[in-house]
Amino acid sequence: MNTEERVQSANVEKTVHEVVRQIVEQKRLTTPEIKNDQRLIADLGFESLDLAQLVAMLEIRLNFDPFSNDVAITSMRTVGDIVDAYQFTLKKTAAT
Repeated sequence: MNTEERVQSANVEKTVHEVVRQIVEQKRLTTPEIKNDQRLIADLGFESLDLAQLVAMLEIRLNFDPFSNDVAITSMRTVGDIVDAYQFTLKKTAAT
């Protein structure tokens, strides 16, 4: 992974964490820090509409949607799963 790819990967993780935090705060829930191992439903209280909002907000911020072709949204369980899905699509796009 070159320097540019590492920067993009770090930016994806930071952006996912920021958007997850926004949704958690909208639900008036508190969490000290968003971490990749946190479960979206069990730990953060996400519901299906929250997941839809997360995907929509991330598509706007990152300008792509890995769930349209590459990854099944139903397989997303943790914050890290979301990060991995975006990073997978980013790497796949960079390789083409």
